[in-house]
Amino acid sequence: MCSLQDSSESGSRVDIRLERGRAALESGDLQAARKHLGEAWVLSPKSPEVARLMVQASALDPESRALWARTYLRVTAGADGRSSGSKASGSKSSWSREMQEWAPGAAASERARALAYEELQKLSQKQDKLAHRQPSAALVARWARGLAAVLAEPAPALDVPADSLDVHLPVKLPDQVIAALFRAQRAARGQSRLVDCVAASRVLSGLAVQGGFKDLKGDRPRGLKKLAKKSAEALSEARRRLAKDLGEPLTLDELYDMEESETRAFTKLHRDMSRPGLSVTPRGWYRVESSCGWETLVGVTRTLEAHHQRLANWFGEDPFVGRPGLVRVVPEAAGLESEGTPFWWAGGFQGGDTTVMRFSCGNIEGLGHGLTHELTHRFDGVLFPGQPAWLVEGKAVWTGAAYGDSMDEAFVERHILFGTVEAAWIKGYGKLSKLRELIQGEIEEYRDNYVAGYALFVYLRLWEEEGQAVFASALPRYMQGCAKHGGNSLEWFLTCFADGGELRPEGLEEFAAGFASFGKGFYWDARASWTSNYVDSVPQTADDWVYDEPTWVWSRSRAEPWFGQEQAWRAGLLLASLGQTKDAVAAIVWAAARDERSPARDARCAELLAELGRVEAAWVLNNELMSQQRRAGEAFAATRPASLRLPQSEAFLTALLCEAQEFEDHEWSAAAAAVRADHDGLARILGVALAGKSHSGEAGPEASEERLGIAGWVEEGLTGYEERRAKDCWYLEHDGELHVGRFRPKDSSGSMERNAANRHAFCRTEALQHAGRYLIRCRIQFTTAYVSGALVFGYRRRDRNLRLGFSAGDFYYSIGKAEEAEALESVSWSFSGLRERDGPLKGSLPRGHVTFDEPRSNFELAVIVDGATVHIWIEKQFVGTYQSSLGAPITGAVGFATSMGAMRVIDARVQRLDRGRELGRACSPNAGGADFVRALDFERPARGAFTDFVNQRILGLHPASRGQVFVWVPIEEHKEPRFSEALDECARVAQQFYKLAGEALESEAADLEVLLAVPELLGPKRLATLEAALAELEGPTVRILLYAWAKPDSHDLEEAPGASKAWLGFVDSSGVLRTCERLYRTPTGFQPDFMHWLRVFKDHAAVR
Repeated sequence: MCSLQDSSESGSRVDIRLERGRAALESGDLQAARKHLGEAWVLSPKSPEVARLMVQASALDPESRALWARTYLRVTAGADGRSSGSKASGSKSSWSREMQEWAPGAAASERARALAYEELQKLSQKQDKLAHRQPSAALVARWARGLAAVLAEPAPALDVPADSLDVHLPVKLPDQVIAALFRAQRAARGQSRLVDCVAASRVLSGLAVQGGFKDLKGDRPRGLKKLAKKSAEALSEARRRLAKDLGEPLTLDELYDMEESETRAFTKLHRDMSRPGLSVTPRGWYRVESSCGWETLVGVTRTLEAHHQRLANWFGEDPFVGRPGLVRVVPEAAGLESEGTPFWWAGGFQGGDTTVMRFSCGNIEGLGHGLTHELTHRFDGVLFPGQPAWLVEGKAVWTGAAYGDSMDEAFVERHILFGTVEAAWIKGYGKLSKLRELIQGEIEEYRDNYVAGYALFVYLRLWEEEGQAVFASALPRYMQGCAKHGGNSLEWFLTCFADGGELRPEGLEEFAAGFASFGKGFYWDARASWTSNYVDSVPQTADDWVYDEPTWVWSRSRAEPWFGQEQAWRAGLLLASLGQTKDAVAAIVWAAARDERSPARDARCAELLAELGRVEAAWVLNNELMSQQRRAGEAFAATRPASLRLPQSEAFLTALLCEAQEFEDHEWSAAAAAVRADHDGLARILGVALAGKSHSGEAGPEASEERLGIAGWVEEGLTGYEERRAKDCWYLEHDGELHVGRFRPKDSSGSMERNAANRHAFCRTEALQHAGRYLIRCRIQFTTAYVSGALVFGYRRRDRNLRLGFSAGDFYYSIGKAEEAEALESVSWSFSGLRERDGPLKGSLPRGHVTFDEPRSNFELAVIVDGATVHIWIEKQFVGTYQSSLGAPITGAVGFATSMGAMRVIDARVQRLDRGRELGRACSPNAGGADFVRALDFERPARGAFTDFVNQRILGLHPASRGQVFVWVPIEEHKEPRFSEALDECARVAQQFYKLAGEALESEAADLEVLLAVPELLGPKRLATLEAALAELEGPTVRILLYAWAKPDSHDLEEAPGASKAWLGFVDSSGVLRTCERLYRTPTGFQPDFMHWLRVFKDHAAVR
């Protein structure tokens, strides 16, 4: 770990600012003093001396002085909460007395804080011990630790629990859950409940397979071989017996004959592989089992035989006549594990005559390429057994890519994926040593077979010299002889391909030289002329999205799993459905320690906990779910259980309210608002009544910015930034500035280096950011001619974080392909939440390009995290918003990464903005600035463009599981005397817009609620008339929402909410406005983006 606190130079920077601040104080320039001391505070937050001097510098501003006096008493408090004064201040006791006079009640609050912290720490420790007997107690322990961390963060004497965001998993809990699953399996088998038996067996099989992965993360469980054997045998037997009950598979005609309502019911009934949808292909070549839905089943059934026939044509024979195959299609990675996948990263696998594929967020044509890949293995296994892995995978990669349409009868024979061959060369497989490892099956990473194996296969099959194929004639002989000579036999390989016969090379060294030359010929910057003899791109058939609800998964992009990941949650749902609530809760607690939080899961868990009588954990989860929806004066409806009585914590809240009242008595409204905001942030967590919103004054020092990484920086894993990872490729300057992508300072003069190394680097802060609102701000300076990097935040694990990627500079100059560098005039940026569904859902992932007003070597980056929402500014320009699809708050560490080049992170800061959130302020990286972003709130007049509300929650809205259609009805005339007539017209056109929304829903047979937003200025009479008129119309359920209206600015009449145009939007299951466009209908239907979101969500109901 590298810490800023270890840097003497960083300390000197603080000293310089302190001296400047003292000098300004002595000269009476209080404004300058506050500026210098404020910068000192950023570098050394929680410094008693800086706080003391800030009190002096605030002499003419009693509110600010009071808040800084509070800060002084807090940072000088010991673990018991009593202030010890500042060593540098000289007279400790007199200063403490003066501070208490300027901030009456603050000393009592700090003593109460310390007692509350101690109380919460004891509670978390007690609950963790209890969790070994009562697993749900681990959830209470996490809650208590999290609250203790919030209390401790601003107080130097109190330790912030490093694991404040985690559930501590009781050691024996996985074994208990596995035992419960075995009991459930045996009981179901004995009672001939075969669907339940299959379901339990699949979870057990998934756990066994997952635990056996070579690169499993965390502790490896014991007894896996026994578990795998028993679960596989039970699953096979249960499926065999269940097959009779499931009936005959449906034909394609029978599937097509279903009505719309029947297809949706079919998808709902067969959404689990314990009761899959069944079909048989037209000529009976394959049986298909799928839990993806009707549309997927139809698509696979329709196209599967065409893929098989194309392969039979290419291989020259069909060895499967009279030997039907089985294809299983599942939507989740956990489903692949339950079917026995050999690798965590595989998208499918082949075993004998059984093909298993994963399909999510895609189309049938895309699935067909994966099916072709796996079916190639089926053919190879019969026709050419014993082939090496490089050939098996390389050949399947080629067949999976070398056609355009599912109905194509032949492959494009001279097809080559240029980029894949290039990648093999870049990885070094043209070198003798690596090529030997590949041929002999000794490579460390199996996945290299897909790249290097592909390159070697197309080289052997398609390489020509003097117009003649060099190796193609020997390839069939090699494949036939692998079973006899051994697939990994180097001798057999050389006998066939490097024997010196005809045009072939002699020996491996000569062969490797030719293979290297072949690979190099595909390098993008120096592509050989002979590559034009090959076909790089095969036109693909356009295909529509498949909208089967199970295929629109909520999971993260897959990475190496931890034991129990996703499987424990599936176990919990199954055990709950069997009425085994106690065991279900144990499984869900295991899942809470392995998976990310989601409000939907927490809600289901709370239901089970309440059913089991675990009132403490149920209350904790329900309070967390409801906390952000509470408004001023509201407490959580459910009283905290007596067993969670926290008198010291409540006393601390009371002390804060007393402080606020003291400030009110002095008519210091801004200071009072700040303290009440502090109170309300904690009151939400404790479930007590909020004090209420007040005048939003200055944030105060507790919300001041501080240097990012004060507690230190560490290097950890980061998916996508590991393959070319250069360890310790980052450092801190003497002044504390962070460099990423470079091992040490440059020896040469100048800050810019031409060469941009193609390597990965990453480091993150030790400190974590808890749930709420916070700002991350920095300047990114490029120290190489080109940089591709990222700001990483919400870092909880290498595969669980969010990334704001950026790239800029002159790429060609950085690699020596240009003589002069172009000026840095812009930056490209993109966002990634690492979720599979984000990309296919248009608008979920903001991205763009920002052009600077003049050339520069750096740019400013600002990000505000607000619960589950992220707002982004580049060079003070708001560029986009991202909303986490699960709706859980974004918490964790902050880091920086590079994949090419190096950068300097200048003046990186973090600032908690929780007060502003409680006081209802808009999100802005600059206090009081015009560059703010505010969510749509019906209690406030909407300002700005409607597009700014996209990807934000609509405040005060109760969401629906299948989403809602949103219609904004405008007032078309804003001037008197016609304003009254405009309101009458608004009430009339609202009915027309409701009908249009109903038509959109009817076209998709979607039973969704319509939210009709009309101005509150309509008044009771017009509103009653509108409600009566809507009640007489046939159509979807409608809810009228009244919005506060303000006359729009004249320059913004086209985009301003409530102006002259109506808006149509879709609100997802988390209450987030996902798309919003002008309301209109064309001959081809409604807006494509709106319809896409509608189709994805219209059947969503399952807890994920």
